[in-house]
Amino acid sequence: MPPQAGIVTGNRVAAAGMPRRIIRFGAGTFPIPCITVARGPLLEHPGIDASVTPTADGGEAAAMTQGGANAAHRGNPRFDTADFNDTAPGNLRVDYVLPSANLAVVAAGVFWPMEGHPGAASIDASDHRLIWTDVALPAR
Repeated sequence: MPPQAGIVTGNRVAAAGMPRRIIRFGAGTFPIPCITVARGPLLEHPGIDASVTPTADGGEAAAMTQGGANAAHRGNPRFDTADFNDTAPGNLRVDYVLPSANLAVVAAGVFWPMEGHPGAASIDASDHRLIWTDVALPAR
């Protein structure tokens, strides 16, 4: 695991990104982002606030419209942050913004507008959706 200096010293930090791991789906091996990587030490670290899960109505609508692998998923599709192949693996939560526990989370979301809403045409630029977290800085 990389050094955790920012968390250990009490600095205000936010980890943002997408963990990567090669995983198996059926008969193939795919180098795709995988939520299981993030379920380890970082999400469970006492210096990280992972209590807020960003959501988007567009993720739920996409999962219902696309079907395929999404129909077998057990997680809430409002939490999905990426729109992958509908056959496998489907839409998943693979992107994170994890603020340190000494920051107050005010709001969080996934920019995944529903079809016909402002910005919907722009989401096809990537299979990942933008995620955001607003935090309140403590008074000095």
